[in-house]
Amino acid sequence: METQKDVSSLIDLGALDDEMLDALALAVESERQKRAKNRLEKLKAEIVRAAKAMGMEPQQVIETLVTPKAKTGGGRRRGERKNPPKYRDPENPNNVYSGVGTYPQWLREKLNNGAKLEDFLIRDNQGNDDEIPF
Repeated sequence: METQKDVSSLIDLGALDDEMLDALALAVESERQKRAKNRLEKLKAEIVRAAKAMGMEPQQVIETLVTPKAKTGGGRRRGERKNPPKYRDPENPNNVYSGVGTYPQWLREKLNNGAKLEDFLIRDNQGNDDEIPF
């Protein structure tokens, strides 16, 4: 690159000792951060100016830019479970566990009181374990 030739002619990097080379690297990084901060400040001022021109608050503009758009199709529908339930509490059918991850509180309490995990396994109408078609 032409720019590298220009810099190389200005600074003989090979002549610098490690300490000076490290100091130069730190100075370059510091300058980059300062420039990035200046660009950000200019951007903030531009957002404020544009927001006022549109009769909006700057925060409204930012929220509009960063709020994720709603999914259009695909993915799970509202209320669909990632993993179907594999275990159910016979005393409270709303208590279910997919078999993935840590046991829910209701199941831990039952197991601590002497119940077996198999006691909560959901069975299909023929009595087969975990053969429920989903």
